[in-house]
Amino acid sequence: MVVDPRPTPAARQADVHLAIRNGTNLALLNGIQHDLIANDWVDHQFVDAHTIGFDQLRKIVTQYPPERAAEICGVPAEQIREAARIIGTANRLVSTCL
Repeated sequence: MVVDPRPTPAARQADVHLAIRNGTNLALLNGIQHDLIANDWVDHQFVDAHTIGFDQLRKIVTQYPPERAAEICGVPAEQIREAARIIGTANRLVSTCL
């Protein structure tokens, strides 16, 4: 999965390319988190042991269903749902920011 407005070589090779509008990363993240929480794709044991403010996050992201996030960031809601499914059902996740 690649989040980049440009069709970079990595984006062209990705299973899912989320070509967001510049400056809309947070809306996309909120939309993905909305579905992660809605589908209970959350490691509650880890969250309870290592984070604070999860209930506040839940309140915020309930305002960002994939359809609203799509309007903001220009990525189709189905791609946002697919990104959440990939993240939420994966055994492991490696995330990089370049």
